[in-house]
Amino acid sequence: MLDLGMGRGEWLRLLAARGWTVAGVDQNEDMIDPAGLPKEALAVGDALGYLKQCPAGSYDLITAFHVVEHLAHPYLREVVSEAYRVLAASGVLLFETPNPENLGVASWAFLMDPTHLRALPPLLLSFILEDQGFHNPFVLRLNGALPNNPNGRLEEILGNLFLSGPDYAVIAEKPPTVSTTSDWRTKLSDTTQPRPSDVHRLLTLARGLDQMVQNSNQKIEQGVTEQIANLRAMGDRFVELDEQRRAAFESEIRKDREIMELKIRELALSMNHKIALLKDEFEHESLRRTIWELESQSRPSTSGHVAESGTQKSRSAFSDKLRRRWKRLKNSIKKRLPNSVSERGSRRWNKLKRSIRKRLPASSLSPQLDVASLKIATTAPPTFRTKGQTIEKLEEVISRRAVEE
Repeated sequence: MLDLGMGRGEWLRLLAARGWTVAGVDQNEDMIDPAGLPKEALAVGDALGYLKQCPAGSYDLITAFHVVEHLAHPYLREVVSEAYRVLAASGVLLFETPNPENLGVASWAFLMDPTHLRALPPLLLSFILEDQGFHNPFVLRLNGALPNNPNGRLEEILGNLFLSGPDYAVIAEKPPTVSTTSDWRTKLSDTTQPRPSDVHRLLTLARGLDQMVQNSNQKIEQGVTEQIANLRAMGDRFVELDEQRRAAFESEIRKDREIMELKIRELALSMNHKIALLKDEFEHESLRRTIWELESQSRPSTSGHVAESGTQKSRSAFSDKLRRRWKRLKNSIKKRLPNSVSERGSRRWNKLKRSIRKRLPASSLSPQLDVASLKIATTAPPTFRTKGQTIEKLEEVISRRAVEE
């Protein structure tokens, strides 16, 4: 076998250990490591020049690892042509080179070596070999690191584009003079990695990914729709409960209002009752004052200035006490009742005073009026006598006295 661009010679030592007769050539003498290799089999020089020196049919295997990407296209065609001449019948040609089908290699990794001229796609290199007479080139994609168990189709797509087959080898046979069969193609077909530029496979993966996304979107939309329906049902329930609470609150307000109105009515009745009692006291006081005046007129002048002065002081003290009491009651009524109630009570009281004054004028009572009868008429317990009964009693006394006179 012959290795073009042998480098340190690892490939030669590997085949030599398996019984092959090996030879190698490289332009860089510093890279050649002759350890374990026959010195006469190693040469320093150009690959094309070395091939031209070799006799036809002298090798069964010619290899070149990461060499063809450094060669110009015309030079490469000549190398392939000479390799075809030098190979024996059924001989094998193997070229390994970076794979531009891999997006990582095509975008940046290939440019890391400044001596690279151009990347050769597998179809182009296969065509060059076929054009020079080689039979049925086989492409072996290798050296990739695909994930064993991708988490999803998207990871599988990206792994296929960036990780699958960063390198590839083209293996081609020189047509034999006698037809022979070989099984190495079947063995290598089981080990080759997926083609990164297999558009049909990528579209199949993408279609499956799209279907998964659509199914996920449908599930999400269904879940969102159910959640919206649940939220609407909860909102309707909250509105219903709020209306029930509002109705209950309004009912409580109506009850409280009715209770307040009843309390106000009760307070008004109580104030009216107190006003009536106070009016009765005022009536009694007015009648007592009239009786005291009659008594003072009926007494002889010899009764003395001291008694009259004591009586006036007693009446004045009683009147002041009664006036203060009436003032306190009136202020209390004004605080507890509306002004209309207070004014109405005041008007009723004034009307009653005017009625008494009209019915009991001072000129109609003579000194000889029955004072005892007036006392009896005006000192009856107020619980058994009303204002009308008092006035009727006074009218009866006055009428009887007038008839007698």
